[in-house]
Amino acid sequence: MKLRLRNNSLRLRLGRSEVETLVDGGIVESVTPFGPNRALVYRVVPSGNTPMARFERDVVSLEVPAARLKDWASGSDLTLEHEQLWPGGSLRISLEKDLACTHPRKGEDNSDAFSDPPQK
Repeated sequence: MKLRLRNNSLRLRLGRSEVETLVDGGIVESVTPFGPNRALVYRVVPSGNTPMARFERDVVSLEVPAARLKDWASGSDLTLEHEQLWPGGSLRISLEKDLACTHPRKGEDNSDAFSDPPQK
């Protein structure tokens, strides 16, 4: 899973096996260490009635309703989008199917990526 944060947006890209894990009701999680006792954890959890992002104790969690995950996973849409609103602000949330890079990069593994253009 890849994480991108930019201003008021949160974007997570998932490979095929990660999407399958979510559809099967599992949690997808990645950890980026920042030294021996610090890490940023980010995860996607099938839960709730509407997409909801949270940031608590160095963990970014994105809860997405299981039914929406299943519809997204089985369809041709690449992105599942939501805007999380609160008084005075918002966060744009994107959950994306990770596409294989058209120009391979050193160290980049595309074996779990979706084809570009996506195949059914």
